[in-house]
Amino acid sequence: MTAPNAELLRLGELLRLQKLDEARALVDRLLDTAPEAPAVLLAAADLALRSRKTASVPALLARAETAGANRFEMLVLRRRHAEQSRDTPALIACLTELVALRPNRHDLRAALAAAHWQAGEAPQARTLAQLVRSRAPDLALPYRVLFEIAYAERDLEEMRRIVEAAIASAAPFPRFPELVEFSFLIPAHERAGFIRRLCNRWPEYLQDAGAQGLRPVADTAAEEALQHEAITLAIQGDAVAAQAAIARLPEGNAVVRGIRKSELPDMLAKVPAAADRKRPVIRDTPDDMLCSAPGESGSRSCSSPG
Repeated sequence: MTAPNAELLRLGELLRLQKLDEARALVDRLLDTAPEAPAVLLAAADLALRSRKTASVPALLARAETAGANRFEMLVLRRRHAEQSRDTPALIACLTELVALRPNRHDLRAALAAAHWQAGEAPQARTLAQLVRSRAPDLALPYRVLFEIAYAERDLEEMRRIVEAAIASAAPFPRFPELVEFSFLIPAHERAGFIRRLCNRWPEYLQDAGAQGLRPVADTAAEEALQHEAITLAIQGDAVAAQAAIARLPEGNAVVRGIRKSELPDMLAKVPAAADRKRPVIRDTPDDMLCSAPGESGSRSCSSPG
């Protein structure tokens, strides 16, 4: 006996709206009136999976298969059951069939790559993940799978290529594991730039990055150049131009090369005038004495006393 279409539509709506108690009551009633209706059996399995009560799921799906349930819908539920049960061989078998039924579903192929990696089958996982990345570069999971494989193989260059490729893509954050350890394997002079690109690409990851020990480092190249210009001008004796360079520094009181912006004016004001920094040059020998006048770098000959 088949279930009335109106009740099946109502059941689908309740599941979509997450009204599980009402859906469960309707399924119980439908199982009494149409115990072998495929849609009802699939809905019962769905509810059992949502409730994490998976013991009844295999029998329900077997009955649904015998009753002629939609193959794809049934496999989707089997996949969820395998994931909840941590049954990796069953998950691989299920995903393999799903990929065969929907070859253009790149997300399913990516999930199959992850399942192969979970089973320790790196060659299969790498081949599938690379294929998905080439066809659907905006999916996050292939980047994660390839990164984990490279991490297990301690292939630093491959890990970096994968992360940089993900940054260049439109993929959401792939939740790379071990990012802190990986970042410390990058040469120190490149690490700040790498972390900055990572956090600029996925600003929603900033909070998580901080929690994991990653901190984006501000790019202070422009500030350093202005600071250097101001110091150089002050040393050359052009105090007005030095103060103008300080004024062009960004707002705030950031520390650049160990110096705060607020400290620069007083520090540069204490630089002696150029003339005051020229010391007399004196050479005194029994035959002659060379010296320079105060404030001059040149020298003149002086007769030595009698």
